[in-house]
Amino acid sequence: MTTKFSYIGSDDKIPAQSFKNNKGLFDLDDIYSLDLDNKWTNYGQLEFIQKITVSSASTVDITNLGSDYQVHLITMNNMHTNDNKDLNFRVFVNGDIQTGSTDYSRSFRNMYQDGNQYEDKDSDLDRLRLNSEIGGNSPEGFNALIYMYNALFDGRTFITQQQAILDKNAYFGSYYGAGAYDGTNVLSGIRFYMSSDNINSGSISVYGIRSYS
Repeated sequence: MTTKFSYIGSDDKIPAQSFKNNKGLFDLDDIYSLDLDNKWTNYGQLEFIQKITVSSASTVDITNLGSDYQVHLITMNNMHTNDNKDLNFRVFVNGDIQTGSTDYSRSFRNMYQDGNQYEDKDSDLDRLRLNSEIGGNSPEGFNALIYMYNALFDGRTFITQQQAILDKNAYFGSYYGAGAYDGTNVLSGIRFYMSSDNINSGSISVYGIRSYS
């Protein structure tokens, strides 16, 4: 006979615990242990999936998106490339990169410290351009925060982003807005790459966000 989660009986009589399915009365030690095992229901929590340290890469492919996440958070930290390059984004479906001429659409806005600003909006694209004219001289580069929605479910995949950059003229700028992969397929991965040359350095981290629905 054991006592667990306020149930008394043999182990096979005590309900199994899982996310969205916690039964019983729990003390702090129970919650801590279940949380470590990813079995405690905690909506909205970030769950780390992977981190990639980039070094002279022509493409960065992320093929581990976890499972059942309706929302992903992607952070790009201290990213550096060669001068006057653009960051691009594509997706994988069943392991195949999607490059069709009408696969993507975007609506971004860019603002710079010298007062210049412009819109970057297009439909019927073969990729998403997430920023442009990144500087290649130290400390020029960019940092980004990207939310991706519905990647693991049927229907369009959407992203929203915020970026802080230093461009080819060493001007500070911000990028923000939204984009979409207009196909309705479940994604098997995503790709980041520059308009030419490599991503020289930086780190990219991927998280899943647990949701109620």
